[in-house]
Amino acid sequence: MVLHLSRACGLIFAAILSNPIAAQEYPTKPIRIIVTGGDGGSTDAVARIVGDKLAGALGQSLVYDNRPGASGIIAAELAAKSAPDGYTMYVGTTGGLAINVNLYNKLPYDPARDFAPITLLGTQPYMLIVHPSVPAKSVAELVKLAKNAPGQISFSHTGVGSATHLAGALLESAAGVTFLSVPYKSPAHFTAVISGEVSFTITSVYLSWIQAQAGKVRALAVTGAQRSAVAPNVPTMIEAGVPGYEMGNWYGLLMPAATPPAIVTLINARTTEVLMRPDTRAALAKVEVEPVGNTPAGVCKIHKQRDSKVRCSD
Repeated sequence: MVLHLSRACGLIFAAILSNPIAAQEYPTKPIRIIVTGGDGGSTDAVARIVGDKLAGALGQSLVYDNRPGASGIIAAELAAKSAPDGYTMYVGTTGGLAINVNLYNKLPYDPARDFAPITLLGTQPYMLIVHPSVPAKSVAELVKLAKNAPGQISFSHTGVGSATHLAGALLESAAGVTFLSVPYKSPAHFTAVISGEVSFTITSVYLSWIQAQAGKVRALAVTGAQRSAVAPNVPTMIEAGVPGYEMGNWYGLLMPAATPPAIVTLINARTTEVLMRPDTRAALAKVEVEPVGNTPAGVCKIHKQRDSKVRCSD
C-alpha cells in the first residue's frame, strides 16, 4: 500500500528563503519536541533515540511532550500552532502527515502550509500479532475465523484513519472479511491484545516482537516487503497468503512553518549527522527502524518519483 503526499509537498518541501537568524546564538534554552503517540510507543522510541543524541549535539536538553489520540491530529495541531521561534519540534508519522489529509474534509492544520520539514528520520514495518487464546497460528487461520464469524474477531488500532487502522482495513479488503474495529490511544491498542481485550492488532515490530518472544502474544506476519531482521522466522503478509499486502510507517521531524531558515538548516544538519552515527543506527535497529536522514528537498524528490505533480525546489 503506497501512501502519497501529493497535497502535502507543494509548500512543506519548499526552499528556505526568508528571515535569517544568527544560528550560532541558538539554542539558548531547552527545546520542546511534540511526539505523536504515547510514552512507550514506537514513535516515542524513535523520538527519544534521536532526540537524546540531538540534545548533545545542540548543547541543550529536549523536553518530550507526548500527545496521543485522534489519529495524530492532536499532536499535529499543537505543533502547527506553536510559536515558530525554533523551540518547538514535532515528530510526525504517516497518519498525521499523509493519511489524514486524504480522509478528512477539514483538519485544524495543513501539512503543506503549517510545517517546515527537517528530515525523514526512518521507516518501519508492522507486525500482525494475536492474543494466545485466539485459535489461529497463521494469517490464513485468522482469516478463516473471521469468515466464520463476521464482525466478531476484534481488531485494535490507534484511531479511525490511522495507519494501524488502515493496516487492518487493507487486510479486510484483501481477504474479503470484516473485523470488529476497536480504537485506542497508542500504545493502549497494543496492551489490549496482551490483556486479551481484543483478538489482534497490526502494529510496530518494536512493540510486538519482545512480547511475542515472551509468549504474551503470537506473531503471525510482518507487513514489509521482506522479513524482519529481528524476527526472521516470521513470514511476510505476502508469504502468509495475502497477495500484494505491504504496509508500514515512517517518522518525520518538522518545525512550525515560519521557523527561521537558519535554525531549520542547523537542526537538519545536526539531525542528519546524528542519524549517520553507528550508535544511533544500532539503537534504531533494535526497534526495527531503518534510519534515513535527508534534506527537505531530498524528501520532496522521493515523493516526486511517486507523483509527477509534486513540485520540488532545487
